[in-house]
Amino acid sequence: MIEIFTHHLEFLEEAKAAFNENPRFETYRNEHDSLIALRYGRDRDSILVFELGMKVAFFHNVADKAPNLVVQYED
Repeated sequence: MIEIFTHHLEFLEEAKAAFNENPRFETYRNEHDSLIALRYGRDRDSILVFELGMKVAFFHNVADKAPNLVVQYED
């Protein structure tokens, strides 16, 4: 089991702000490329955090819900 450290939670807050400011973002990386956050869940309002390819934690319902993504096709 991996432990969650302060720098993981600080990155979560950074990623959460990025996702809330940019509703179309699906991924977010820190400046050192050592952590990556992925939008997750039915409403895209949860965040998965990975460090060096290992899952740090699943944070459920922590970001604003993403807008409905509707693809319109022309006939």
